[in-house]
Amino acid sequence: MDTNPSTQVQKDGVNRSVNVNNLKPEWIRVPDAVRISGICRSAIYELINSGAIRSFSHKKRGAVLGQRLISYDSLVDYLNRAYRTSCQANAGSEEGGCHE
Repeated sequence: MDTNPSTQVQKDGVNRSVNVNNLKPEWIRVPDAVRISGICRSAIYELINSGAIRSFSHKKRGAVLGQRLISYDSLVDYLNRAYRTSCQANAGSEEGGCHE
């Protein structure tokens, strides 16, 4: 039995099977950003407010509250920038920068 979840998509007139575990989301909710990044919820909102990561509030017409959605790519870009900055800052320390 195949345990990989997949779906059929059509590309260029050909049906293809795509593993849905390999699909990257465009937008994620705040709890998912916390889980993925390890950054606490309040820090995520600080990053949003500073413009370091992109987000928007999705709400129904006339609604006061909505769901905050964060760009997955902007979160990953921020984490990569933070990693590189940390590595450069620690390059001369006893830790010797970052290890890959």
